[in-house]
Amino acid sequence: MPPLNTAQLYQQVYDHLRGEIIGGVYRPGERLAVEQLASDLGISQTPVRAALSRLQSDGLVEILPRKGTFVTATTAEEVREVFQLRRIIECASLDSLDALSEELIQEFDQVVTESAALVEGRRFLDYPRYLHLDVEFHYLIVSLLRNRRASTFYRTLRWPVQVMLALVGSDNQRSTATVAEHSEIVAALKERDAAKAREALLRHLDNSESDLLSRLAQVATP
Repeated sequence: MPPLNTAQLYQQVYDHLRGEIIGGVYRPGERLAVEQLASDLGISQTPVRAALSRLQSDGLVEILPRKGTFVTATTAEEVREVFQLRRIIECASLDSLDALSEELIQEFDQVVTESAALVEGRRFLDYPRYLHLDVEFHYLIVSLLRNRRASTFYRTLRWPVQVMLALVGSDNQRSTATVAEHSEIVAALKERDAAKAREALLRHLDNSESDLLSRLAQVATP
């Protein structure tokens, strides 16, 4: 981690810890000791505690009295709940295609093009970058709502999914299918066909949920 700017210490600690959790450095259920984190970063415990409190609001950690702070362990039931909410929010976003500008279509195309380049061949060139692009694709869909509160809430839904994807690891076959499904959604958006885009989106979310639950079950099996 680069040297921390003391003027923005709290935000940098928050960004750093969030990235480590989402990236799988800290595993679900792992204890995060405030004292150790502060020592590792060479800072006082105050900004670390503040960052962990915000991460708790995000749903990425749990702070248990007299026990400590732990990375949230997402269950299969929680995955199902997250995907249910994602279907509601993302499908509602497709009712706002009047907000679909040419600039936004170009952003969709850029995300799909870069994602496709990352999954070519037998292994990922950059799995964390691929996960980031996958998130950005769906943020673009939600941005059609032009609703700041919905976008903020949606981010809290996506983080548990990112943590689980980091935990179960990369799957080139599924990721290749994901890029194809994203391309299908974008094609429907370019046609300004909301019904077609919704059908493609729901199929993609169903496939993603099934794949994640299957791999999560494999990880949980002793």
